[in-house]
Amino acid sequence: MQLTATQSHRAFVPLVALAMSACMSLVMTAFNFGVGADFARNWLQNWAVAFGVALPTALLVVPLIRTGLARVTVPSSSMLSPPSPVHGHETVTRASRTRAP
Repeated sequence: MQLTATQSHRAFVPLVALAMSACMSLVMTAFNFGVGADFARNWLQNWAVAFGVALPTALLVVPLIRTGLARVTVPSSSMLSPPSPVHGHETVTRASRTRAP
């Protein structure tokens, strides 16, 4: 199965929220309760709560971050050449080295 660009774009935020909430709840459950007989049940309960918070948060925050970054991002074609070396030191590469006789 292949996704269109639009489908992929729409799936991105929920999948990231799912993965992040799973990882964070796993670590926090282990940290707070330890790994014991009830670990799987505790983790799944915590994951449900974490995903319930993560998905709406991601749906609100990700577009804001994208908009903010778009405002401060310049197209790569408008970037100037790389800055010149500091204090006259140049980067030495194999191609720029001359061999001693």
